[in-house]
Amino acid sequence: MLSRLLLSLLFLASVFISFGPWVEAIRYDLANVALEGGEEYLKHASDSKIVVLFEVDDKTPAGSRFKKEVGYDHAREVLNEADYFVLGLLKEYPIERGYLGGTVTVESFTGCENVTGTVKVADTTGSHIRLNSDYIDNFKGDVKAEFDGIVYHEITRVWLWNGQGEAPNWLLSGIADYARLTSGHPSKDWPKRLSGSSWTEGYAVTAYFIEYLSEIHKGFVPEMNAMMKTYYSNEYFVKILGKSLDDLWKDYKSGKAPTPAPAPAPSAKY
Repeated sequence: MLSRLLLSLLFLASVFISFGPWVEAIRYDLANVALEGGEEYLKHASDSKIVVLFEVDDKTPAGSRFKKEVGYDHAREVLNEADYFVLGLLKEYPIERGYLGGTVTVESFTGCENVTGTVKVADTTGSHIRLNSDYIDNFKGDVKAEFDGIVYHEITRVWLWNGQGEAPNWLLSGIADYARLTSGHPSKDWPKRLSGSSWTEGYAVTAYFIEYLSEIHKGFVPEMNAMMKTYYSNEYFVKILGKSLDDLWKDYKSGKAPTPAPAPAPSAKY
């Protein structure tokens, strides 16, 4: 065990040397690696503040609203605050993903639109986030506050499991906006709680629904995330909360105060 730990430390050291610019982009608590090691180390990874740090790649022109109203220093600070917050919310271990670091590129998206025909806000692949500077330049209101909210949403998409591609976007976007909501960065343009005709609307509508589900069962979000590591099924809601999505949505829309969910059946596994 000791020899393997030493080899791991040597490997990490070689990575730091080979990727000079990444030295600041990864914060590993090497003391905990040496003292705890292996599976025991993974169990306590979230407590030892092991996080992947994100860097900002600003490709906006001089005079852009990002440069004037957000700025590189603020962007980098909120990115890493969001990273720490989201890892705690999801109870996720970054070492499992193997990311050496993360980047957020702020640039114009040409010809990239979403289903509503408006300019796409951002796109996330792996640990790389692209944030559309066209959206920032045309945003009406406090750009810095909106940037912060977008960051919390997109960082959540970095760490959220997707059921090997089977998880629906309404759930992924809803959990991401739930992180934005609980971190204190909801958008001024969001609809009110209890809005929407279906949980499948995603984003803020689903975020408020997930907020309700989290009041029923405090560990709902991290448990759902853990289950989505290998697959996804709507039955996960039954396993965690004891009710179907239809019934849960009806309870939510009724406006009644949530009641604790029954304990999951012994056969529920993930």
